[in-house]
Amino acid sequence: MPCYTRIQTTIPVEWDVKRTNVNLLARALEDLGFVVQVFTDQSLSAAHPKHGTFSYASGSAQQTTTYSQERLDPAALKQAYNKRVVHTQARKMGWRCPQPGTPQWQSNNWSVQK
Repeated sequence: MPCYTRIQTTIPVEWDVKRTNVNLLARALEDLGFVVQVFTDQSLSAAHPKHGTFSYASGSAQQTTTYSQERLDPAALKQAYNKRVVHTQARKMGWRCPQPGTPQWQSNNWSVQK
């Protein structure tokens, strides 16, 4: 095989979130360093120099990598997605996070610190 040949591997990504919000998934992928393009409310594609490409469509996700790229950790993706869900729900409840990533939530009348 010539040295310039690129071997690509497509790997299904474990994604068991039943009702995925594609916009939150896109923001979570951006948090992980991906460049994201949302096509519809049920599909997106993302690219990362270290992790290859990631695609999501109607409940199934997959990653395509070359031999030199690393597989995306599904736990890291789920954690980033869950963080976006929590931030969205906190805004709906009137809470605010003083700095992104800190575990302190505040409301008008009280605050909770982890």
